[in-house]
Amino acid sequence: MSFKPEGLHFYKAAGLVLESTGCLTPENAAPSVVYLSPSGVILETIPADYDSHWKTVAAPISHFSGYAIAF
Repeated sequence: MSFKPEGLHFYKAAGLVLESTGCLTPENAAPSVVYLSPSGVILETIPADYDSHWKTVAAPISHFSGYAIAF
């Protein structure tokens, strides 16, 4: 998911919740949210919480940028 304007930093962290129903989720998954460059390179890994019942991944973010779920 990509948010605009790219790189805008927040005064306080915001909560990002991503749906993972389309992801192949490994057993005992330990997900994170990753911040990606426009070319897809991982620039930052953000610890996250995974809810297997709701199939969501939640993490705090501090800026608008491109994010993805990583297992």
